[in-house]
Amino acid sequence: MDQDVLGRRPACTGKRGGVCRLRQAARSACRMTRGRAAMCRAHLAQGLRSGAPRSWMALLAKIVIVAAGPGQLAHAAVPVPDRPCELVTYQRQMQGEVRTYAFDGSRPFINPGTGKPDVAYLDFDGRGLSDDQITNGGSNTAHISKVFDPVGGQPVTRVQVFPEDRQRFGYRTQLNAYAIEPYRHYVYELEFKLDPQWNFEMPEGAGVLWQVKGHAKPYQTGHAVMSLGVVGHELRFTVLYPAAARRARQWPSPVAWGRDDYARVAFPVRPIDAGRYHRVRIAFYPDDRPRRFGGKGYARLWLDGRPWIRYAGPTLHPDQLGPHRVDFGWYQWAGRPQSVRTVYFRTAHLYERRRCM
Repeated sequence: MDQDVLGRRPACTGKRGGVCRLRQAARSACRMTRGRAAMCRAHLAQGLRSGAPRSWMALLAKIVIVAAGPGQLAHAAVPVPDRPCELVTYQRQMQGEVRTYAFDGSRPFINPGTGKPDVAYLDFDGRGLSDDQITNGGSNTAHISKVFDPVGGQPVTRVQVFPEDRQRFGYRTQLNAYAIEPYRHYVYELEFKLDPQWNFEMPEGAGVLWQVKGHAKPYQTGHAVMSLGVVGHELRFTVLYPAAARRARQWPSPVAWGRDDYARVAFPVRPIDAGRYHRVRIAFYPDDRPRRFGGKGYARLWLDGRPWIRYAGPTLHPDQLGPHRVDFGWYQWAGRPQSVRTVYFRTAHLYERRRCM
């Protein structure tokens, strides 16, 4: 079809107007694929040469555009029958069992398919339970349990920290997952509600809801590399990457750092309410390397469906004794709570983003 002098294609008319419009729709779809238009056009051309699609409608139906919606990276058009871009629940073989990284409120602590817990460790009251010690009773105390939300009636995981709790590296009640693999694209869905009686004015009330944490060496500080926390009335995302690692002249390299030796990044904060669920989607690529050494780390966050944070940089701590894991719960690092801290988790789910093929 020829173009007019302005570069526009003429309107589709006549007997074959419907086919013409479908042809133009297919070309428009290819133009919307953000950098992969050539691949899309090649796919269309191959379909024409092979004669497989019996109509332009059939050919167009074989193309899908995955738009960049909340929590999604933009993907090109891909053939539906092949392997589209998708999120799959992350699973990993650990200690002889397949562990499923889905800790939603509706799932029991013991995976009915394996008879084993998917969580690695329950941390509460200055002690904890691991693997065969874990039952569907959770902590077997009020600290970690499956309950029905007292307002909505939905199954949730309730996490509580009490003023009389013993401390171990702070006052914490957390569910710790098994280690994750680096250099993969992940999406973590976290849906939580602070108890309606949450005391935002508690002077030592700051704490962490979610974190990515490694296994530090004796000459390193064992902070989380990425964390999501509550300080006052604000929800905050933090990345603590050692400044010594940013200054490294070669990689890999031994890295030592003190308590405050971090290359801090300032992120926008968001107000948070008690008594209602907030949903945070965290897309991240765990990578300990600085950008100049080939690092591809990133973190992108959405809060209640709205874009919040875009970060490009290291997302793991370097030179660790062991791999990183992902924890959720309530870790009150600022001091002993004056009253009970209760958080309800409706969703806590790790996905891996599979590559588009």
